[in-house]
Amino acid sequence: MQGERDGNELEKLRRLCDAAGISPDKLPQGVLHKAETLGHIAATLELQEASVDRITEAVMDLQGQTLDVTLALRRLRAVELELKAKLDDARGEEASAHAMAHELSSLGLGGSGDKVSLERRKKALVGKAKDYQARLEAVKPPRYSISVGDCIALQDELAAREGAIREKESRVRAFAGLPPNLTVARFEVEKGREKLMELVMLREKLLSKMAAGVS
Repeated sequence: MQGERDGNELEKLRRLCDAAGISPDKLPQGVLHKAETLGHIAATLELQEASVDRITEAVMDLQGQTLDVTLALRRLRAVELELKAKLDDARGEEASAHAMAHELSSLGLGGSGDKVSLERRKKALVGKAKDYQARLEAVKPPRYSISVGDCIALQDELAAREGAIREKESRVRAFAGLPPNLTVARFEVEKGREKLMELVMLREKLLSKMAAGVS
């Protein structure tokens, strides 16, 4: 698939040269290599179009997805920790109530009124613990939703893609002379296209002069 995209970009450039009657060898040095590099970057991002604008948009989308996943994981972790802390507190109070009831019973100090009060307190604490447990389960992703492990895997995949993009950009800077700034890179590509059009216009002028000389 990647080779197909790269070949498509080069083929488009060659067809343009053929239409203008100019050999690709006559193009400014590095234009073909830059077109090939853009094809590599587009293949890495799984894009159908190898334009600088589309590549820039895809990179920004990846960065936005990575940020969204990271923030969602942090929010989920904070809520989960808070509810676990409340659940632990409720369980601690329940344990204290049980210990107190047992101590009063062993000393023979637990009258019927005390037992009723302790039983009510125990039921209230059990209800509170169950409520916290239900809230904790509610904030967890449902089984059919994406899991935390899937989010981490997605984040790793996005990081790998971003690293591949940086590697392609490094290759562009090292071998094709394309600046690291995408705006400047787009300017360089456009300048190459303008040079190509100048060659086309020059050829047309030469043909016109030759035709005038023959007539």
